Amino acid sequence: MNLRNSFFIVWTLLASATGCKQQLDVVSPTSPVTSTDPSGTESGAVTEIGQPQGTSSSQLIGPQGGTVRSTDGAVDLVIPAGALTTATTITIQPITNQAPNGVGLAYRFSPDGTQFAKAAHLTFHYDAGQVAVNDPDMLAAGFQQTDRRWQRASDIIVDTTNRLISVAMPHFSDWTAYELERLEDLDLEGGPDKGKTLDFGQSATINVTEAFLIAPLTETKHETFKVKDIVWSVVGGEANGKLVTKTAGLQVTYTAPAKYPPQNPVTVQAEITFKNSAKKVFLRKRILIGSDYFTGTFGGEPFEWSQIVCTKRGQTLTLTGTNEAFTQSLNVILTLPNPDNPLGAYPYTQGMKTGAAVAEFSPSVSTYDGYVSYTITCVPAKYVISPGNVIITGFDEVDGVNYVRGTLSGTYYKLSGPCPAEIIGKQIQGEFRTAVAE
Repeated sequence: MNLRNSFFIVWTLLASATGCKQQLDVVSPTSPVTSTDPSGTESGAVTEIGQPQGTSSSQLIGPQGGTVRSTDGAVDLVIPAGALTTATTITIQPITNQAPNGVGLAYRFSPDGTQFAKAAHLTFHYDAGQVAVNDPDMLAAGFQQTDRRWQRASDIIVDTTNRLISVAMPHFSDWTAYELERLEDLDLEGGPDKGKTLDFGQSATINVTEAFLIAPLTETKHETFKVKDIVWSVVGGEANGKLVTKTAGLQVTYTAPAKYPPQNPVTVQAEITFKNSAKKVFLRKRILIGSDYFTGTFGGEPFEWSQIVCTKRGQTLTLTGTNEAFTQSLNVILTLPNPDNPLGAYPYTQGMKTGAAVAEFSPSVSTYDGYVSYTITCVPAKYVISPGNVIITGFDEVDGVNYVRGTLSGTYYKLSGPCPAEIIGKQIQGEFRTAVAE
């Protein structure tokens, strides 16, 4: 299969591309509501119950004890010897997380109402990208009661090095890890396969949310970390956007600049101090400004692709841009030496080599009229490789979506006809930013 056909197949594929909670009926999720006790004191958020997500895992555990892991590997439940008097099938079902500031999914443990003679040990595995700040004082775990209020668990141990939140579990219910403080964007726009972005000059409200869960009688940690003051800023200064504080400092309105900022994504930062602690916490929200782009010139003619697809599979990063009619395309394939950190320059080569790139510009997809980053001369037969390269200048995560940024340059070639024929070369200059599907 020749290079042009390989590119066309890739392009075609991409283009189409305190009591235990009772079991309740599945309901539509709603925003949490803070309840109050008779004295008027805030006493925990009331939310709907979570809905099943994905498949459950089950394990028969007897009096000798055992371990059950969730299907996504994010939760381990260790039941010690003597906790159960009879063999019991233990099930872990991932569910949507309705808890205030919940981290990742929540998990439903059954049989519902199971009590242990000895407390089981529950461990949540979290990713650093799932939390606002990887701080042991800002992370906790809790469960939902029969009245749908969330209560913080006692005896929580946080290991920020290995990203583990562990807690003694005396009974089954719906359990989750959560953050005490978090930045929440109230009106940023984004789809299921794209991160959240702002257009030039557009504004968004960002809010500090505190997780109100019923505190165990033996623990005062939540009261210790009550917010005292918040200082907002945009990292890099006003060239990256402006802020207006409101609602007693808990909220801020961020307004994007009128053009692509020097730092993109921009970072809005909240510096938080607490009433009964000398501790400071820095919460950050990254916001992408402007639409994705793949633009430049080829042979002196400008291009600005409206359709952009980028995928990363193992060590291969494939970027495709096309015009609105899908009659022209620019395809780039990089072989990454480090898939977790693709930053750097990728010189063009005659094959798929690690740390290198191959590319094709097709002025007419229907006729396979492609200029390639390398070709072979007729007589004598030898490779002619573009002197340029593709440079990845940014690989940024915004709200769980990775974005790649970069430039490309060089000369792409094709034979003027059947051999013997001369080589035609056209210069290319371009730049791009787009979401990456993995």
